[in-house]
Amino acid sequence: FLINGAGFDIEVFNYQIPLNNTEIWELTNMTAIAHPFHIHDVQFYILDINGNPPPPNMQGRKDVVLVPPMGGTVRFITKFEDFADEDTPYMYHCHMLSHEDDGMMGQFVVFDNATAVNEYGKKTISLYPNPTFDVVSLSGLSLSIIEIYNTSGQLLETRKVADGEEQFNLANYPAGVYYLNISTNEHTNMYRILKMD
Repeated sequence: FLINGAGFDIEVFNYQIPLNNTEIWELTNMTAIAHPFHIHDVQFYILDINGNPPPPNMQGRKDVVLVPPMGGTVRFITKFEDFADEDTPYMYHCHMLSHEDDGMMGQFVVFDNATAVNEYGKKTISLYPNPTFDVVSLSGLSLSIIEIYNTSGQLLETRKVADGEEQFNLANYPAGVYYLNISTNEHTNMYRILKMD
């Protein structure tokens, strides 16, 4: 069993989460058996299971939820409000020990710095200048999908890029913090950008 098509790799941080980010995670189980999903660092509130509100016994704060089989889906909401350390990851995994031991697990870090350039994964990505007044350049990219979000979690732009370099013009965006989410087949990295006037 795998998570997002990949087994656990100690060298890969699967997600980089900004401190104080509120996120909704959606878990879909395409296997023939249910899997108890467990996350470290935070507790969450279940929003729905297969599109239905959770029963009363599942409406409090949780750190484990059973994801139904055969396309079953669970959505939960949580806030990553403490324990930021860009070098120390937290795990999420199936809570069946044999599945966890066989690699049904991933890891994330919570980071807290206004102009972070997080260089995780097998290939180093450079992002500059940061802070910026308008254009941000990225180099060291592999085949990726890049998304820009504001601090409210609103998706502002999506772009598919090939190997090499790419530029984003933020001149028309108001001053503030923006997040570049860079997804490849192997991992997802998030970078924080400070846009100035």
